[in-house]
Amino acid sequence: MRRQRWLFGRSGGSDGGCSRRSDWRRDDLVLRVRGDCSRYVLGGRADPFPLSMRKHLFRQLVLALCLVSLLVQQQAARAQAILTPLFEEEFTGVVNEVVDSAIRSNLARRGITVAANDATMASTEQYVGEAANAASYASAGLTAIASIAGAPVWLTAALGVGALAAVGGVAWGIYQLTQNNGLGGTTPDGNPMPESLSLTPSTAVTPAGPQSFGSETTFVQPGCTQFVACTNGSVAQLPANVQWYQGGYNYSAGMVQGCASADDCAQQYGVSMENYYCQAGGNQGCSYTWTDSVSVPSYTVTLTWNASNCVLDCNANFVTGTGGPQRNPNYPSTATGTLSALDNDINQSMLSSAVPPQLLADMANQLWKDASAEPGYTGEPYSASNPITSADVSAAPETATWTDLLSAPAPVGSTAIPISPTASTSTSTGTGTSTGTGTGTTGPSTTSENDCTEFPNASGCEPLGTAPAAPAIPSSATSVSMSPWSIGPTTGTCPAPITVAVLGTSIVFDYTAICTFAARVEPLVLALCALGAALIVVMGLKS
Repeated sequence: MRRQRWLFGRSGGSDGGCSRRSDWRRDDLVLRVRGDCSRYVLGGRADPFPLSMRKHLFRQLVLALCLVSLLVQQQAARAQAILTPLFEEEFTGVVNEVVDSAIRSNLARRGITVAANDATMASTEQYVGEAANAASYASAGLTAIASIAGAPVWLTAALGVGALAAVGGVAWGIYQLTQNNGLGGTTPDGNPMPESLSLTPSTAVTPAGPQSFGSETTFVQPGCTQFVACTNGSVAQLPANVQWYQGGYNYSAGMVQGCASADDCAQQYGVSMENYYCQAGGNQGCSYTWTDSVSVPSYTVTLTWNASNCVLDCNANFVTGTGGPQRNPNYPSTATGTLSALDNDINQSMLSSAVPPQLLADMANQLWKDASAEPGYTGEPYSASNPITSADVSAAPETATWTDLLSAPAPVGSTAIPISPTASTSTSTGTGTSTGTGTGTTGPSTTSENDCTEFPNASGCEPLGTAPAAPAIPSSATSVSMSPWSIGPTTGTCPAPITVAVLGTSIVFDYTAICTFAARVEPLVLALCALGAALIVVMGLKS
């Protein structure tokens, strides 16, 4: 038997020392000796929360809190990751080529001939690339304003050299992109330091007004791609001047109502409820009322009918529905913030549009100017009196789009920004000047000797032979059909009250209070579910 170690707990006396009690504790058991003058009683009890269990629970609680914190951080990271479907983080090289082409066009206008493999031009490209790198990392604040997933893009460099501030603002789709400068802050070039970006509608938009009472609108849901309603030619797309949209009561997937306010949305939702319950041959004597919230668009609609003329859901004479509209992503409104915060207002059409040439010309000019001011610069001379123009940019073989301006300026895994006519197709990430004339490049090396002639027995010189014929690959074909199906309205609907007759008296069970309570505790329930999931993971790891 293993010997256990008991720790003395406490002792006390009373009644002149005739009554005594002493406790000893070992981990999860308590041993008690009690004296009563003439006899001693030995007893024991199990500690319901032994020390080992408390330590174990404490470790699990700490792990659970860490997992919950991780879930919260993942949600924050997800907000940044929303940009991924639109913005391209990888290197495209188009802006790199446009900058190089604009410099060459400027030199040609100034009568400076650039020969193939010209060492002076290669030096110019190298120094301009270094200037672009410096502009991309001009400051942590600048990178925070214009970056994707924390990495600088060409727009970061444009802000760093003051190109956007120089033009005052550029057209981008239906918006005007401008920068909002901080109080007295400047970039390393001495240009105003932006503290945020703004997208302002280029033209004033007249928002659509509310529908008259008893009327509703029907449109295709923005971004609808997988339901029959998306291709229904009789239903129009949601117009850009409609600020909100929502799914109507018992609407099919892909169909929405367009509305101007929370009050208008509630009224139209009531119409869809009435169309469902009170169509020809349905419930009679229908009417609906609603309450709504303006600060956070939401509403509650109640539809009533005559109990004596009921066909559908006749346990009660009313039904309640709640909902909240969503913002139309195509509705133009002024937005201000970082590049990440503007993603809701940027669409694919805007990204595929061309960048204004003047913005690229101002950026290329400042990069070339910064490069020529570097000690030891040996590139082509920059001319402040005859700078790069928008015509020089437009003469480039490729046209840079906003996708290119929001892409990385350097290939993945490289910090060197290549400025060359073949930046988008080059597999080389190295730059620099060789020991001779010209620039060194990275590529397959060649020798004047045939290695297999010199070393015929090398393993790489063995004949490969002929591969055996491959067996036929088994295949099968089957026909799979898919059709859309509805799971009910997208907005939750409170069940209709239930009426029960007891001893000649009607008792109505109303679910409204329960539905209201359920809607309010939803965030708490989701948080508890997340905590429960984290505990399950922790328990699984411990087991």
